[in-house]
Amino acid sequence: MVKKDNAGKNTGESPKKIWKKWWFWALFVSVLIGGVIRYTEPETEVNTVAITETTATTESTTKNTEKETETVQDETLEKNEVKVENHIYDNAIVKDVMNGFRTEKIGEYSVVEIESSQVTEENLADWYFNYVEKNDFNWSMILYTDKENEGVYANAGIIDKDVLFNVDEYGDYSLGDSSKSIIYAPDGQGSLTEINFAEDNSEE
Repeated sequence: MVKKDNAGKNTGESPKKIWKKWWFWALFVSVLIGGVIRYTEPETEVNTVAITETTATTESTTKNTEKETETVQDETLEKNEVKVENHIYDNAIVKDVMNGFRTEKIGEYSVVEIESSQVTEENLADWYFNYVEKNDFNWSMILYTDKENEGVYANAGIIDKDVLFNVDEYGDYSLGDSSKSIIYAPDGQGSLTEINFAEDNSEE
């Protein structure tokens, strides 16, 4: 082969090709790695954003579902509360019946305190059949809160409405004047029937 010296003369040697240089391959690898990183990083960021958005959406959906469930439960409770029936004997007080010397308990009686307007025939029947008959009291009474010592007395299948009560020094009640009372008795069919003694005597 013909080579040239520095003055342009042929020396007989040919120059080395560029891909045989070490720095060429170092530059090539650097560019290749840079390209891979460049095209990989955005995809990773996009995936991360997508995962974050999916997580946020899932959390939001879960919270909305929980709120909807709570709302349905609250509405159900409200409906159930509306369906719950109130009874005039819900707050009844049970008191002891003591002997004459007040040394021994000999029984119990029940006191319900409500306004006289609440003692309808329906409430009176509910009180008698579902409370008085189902408890073993010596007697049961309803004390009107809007009338002094007046109310309803029930004992042995007889209900006296609008009677007067006596109160002793210990705050215990007993039946007083019942001359102006309205008397009811069970009719055997789950209802109370008013008894008019004047009509019964006239028929005799």
